[in-house]
Amino acid sequence: MTAPAPIESLTGIRYVAAAAVLMYHFVPADHSLGWLFRDGWLGVPFFFTLSGAVLAYSYLPLFLEGEGISWRRFLALRLFRIYPCYLLAFAVALVPFVQSQVRATASFAAAAVRIAGGTVMYLSLMQSWLTTPWTSGVVISPAWSLSCEWFFYVLFCPLLALLRPLLKPGGTAVALAFMATCISVAGCLAAEQFLSAHYPTGIRGFWSDYFWRGPFANFPYFLGGIFVGRFLKPSASRAGTQATVATYAGIACLLLLFSGLGNEVSETLKRTAVLPVSAAVILGLGSAHTTAARVLGSSVFSILGEASYPLYLLQLPLEDGLSFVLPPPGIIGGTVRLVCFTAISVAVAILVERPTRRLLRNLLLGGARTRSSR
Repeated sequence: MTAPAPIESLTGIRYVAAAAVLMYHFVPADHSLGWLFRDGWLGVPFFFTLSGAVLAYSYLPLFLEGEGISWRRFLALRLFRIYPCYLLAFAVALVPFVQSQVRATASFAAAAVRIAGGTVMYLSLMQSWLTTPWTSGVVISPAWSLSCEWFFYVLFCPLLALLRPLLKPGGTAVALAFMATCISVAGCLAAEQFLSAHYPTGIRGFWSDYFWRGPFANFPYFLGGIFVGRFLKPSASRAGTQATVATYAGIACLLLLFSGLGNEVSETLKRTAVLPVSAAVILGLGSAHTTAARVLGSSVFSILGEASYPLYLLQLPLEDGLSFVLPPPGIIGGTVRLVCFTAISVAVAILVERPTRRLLRNLLLGGARTRSSR
């Protein structure tokens, strides 16, 4: 069976989400216009949902037709996709990490243990799977989400095999499963509020620093994305009025979520809403031939979308190395960083990621192509 054609508009929307995360990092919340990017961090659960949807779109037909895929081959292809840029980011961030650990510990031996532990955890992409005192140092801050993604990749093939009876029938069962997944996000948030209210000491710090940055709390977004991918069927015809309205409404809601929607909207509601809103955007862009889909699927946004991964991963290591020549954080500083870091990321995507992935596939898999646009 041939691979489904990539949905280029879903590649382009990745850049929008990565840009929101970058502006969140570099426009302080107390800035006069900081509210515009106050919740840009929600681009991360959007990435998780998009990842599940694109992988399901690419691989689910094989499972539904009984062909199956090789788990090892799938993991190798995903590793080839994420590891070259990840290794580059690790190399850039390693020296500042070593310096910070030496300053933070009382002895060289203690620093060496933490450096070795952190290096092993990061190189194995397991830093978000568990946390211990000897691996608590942060080498690449945004890489916690890559560790979560790797966890999801490890589970993906067994999960599709498990969900096959649910995914094969009509769409009603899948829609109900998606609704249950949205409810599970709200359940995690309700548990957080209960524990924080009744056991405040240490609970909020643990929940914020580990649980919400770990694979278990973020798994519902990826799982919801798989259910969304079940419905992705690009159409050759023009979008009808209802599809067009739904697509633009979803994009507007997503951008409003990134901007924070004002202080009166609780974080609980925002975390819960990001999954159904992301689903609306993904289905709208993937199935409707609208102007937004054509723009995000253009050649310009295609390369920007390809560069979104190095942009997301390298932004903080680049800031550590280039902050002395950049304006201070703010609207101007954030915009300058977005332009500069995007240019660097495009170069990394073209000059590092593409040839390295091609070389790895040729050496280890005989030139096999990935089935996903991500």
